[in-house]
Amino acid sequence: MSLRTDKVASEIQEIVAEALSLRRDRADELITATRVEVTPDLRQAWVYVSILSPNSADSQQRLDELTSFLQAQVAQRLRSKFTPKLQLRLDESAKYADEISRKLKKL
Repeated sequence: MSLRTDKVASEIQEIVAEALSLRRDRADELITATRVEVTPDLRQAWVYVSILSPNSADSQQRLDELTSFLQAQVAQRLRSKFTPKLQLRLDESAKYADEISRKLKKL
């Protein structure tokens, strides 16, 4: 990635993280923006989100619910000529790390 795409990705991650902290619909879940990748033309951005919730089965549905809200937040606050189209993707790395940690504790 170039310096420009890195800067835009970082700014989008900050906006998304702040928006997620302000919008807490469910008290029993924790949603975190783990990373953002932006295309070189700045038209698309993939936002990787980690969801820790007792109802992990509806994680993709939850991402779909949040997409338009987060898109609007980024559009309002990003200082750019145009706003990249956000695509939220579920980041399974936290769940995977937790699973490995539990397996190691059993040893």
